[in-house]
Amino acid sequence: MGPYQETRVEKLENAGQQVTVSGIVVTKDEQSMQVDDGSATVTVIGEQDVIGEVATNSFVRVFGTMVTASEQTINAVIVQDLGKNDRYLYDQVRQRLINGQKKTDE
Repeated sequence: MGPYQETRVEKLENAGQQVTVSGIVVTKDEQSMQVDDGSATVTVIGEQDVIGEVATNSFVRVFGTMVTASEQTINAVIVQDLGKNDRYLYDQVRQRLINGQKKTDE
C-alpha cells in the first residue's frame, strides 16, 4: 500500500485505499463519528483510544483506510486535532495538495 492520500470526502471511492480527510466533527459516540469536510460527510470508526478524546465541533484530520466507499466509512488509525491551526491557511495548503499544485513565486 502507498502513503495516505489527502482526499475530499466526495471523492472517496476505493475500499482499502489509505486516505486522509480533514473536517469538522458533527456527531460522535464511543466508537464512531461523522466528519464533514465541506463537500460531504464521512463516517469514521475506530478504537476508543483513537477517537475517544475528540469532541463534537472539533477540526480534525483523519488518517485511515476506506472500509466501504458506498457507505463512506473510514477505519481510523490516527485522528489529529487541528483546532490550533489557522483554518484558512490549512485549507489553502490542503487544496494545493489535493489538486497537485505547487505555489510558484512570481
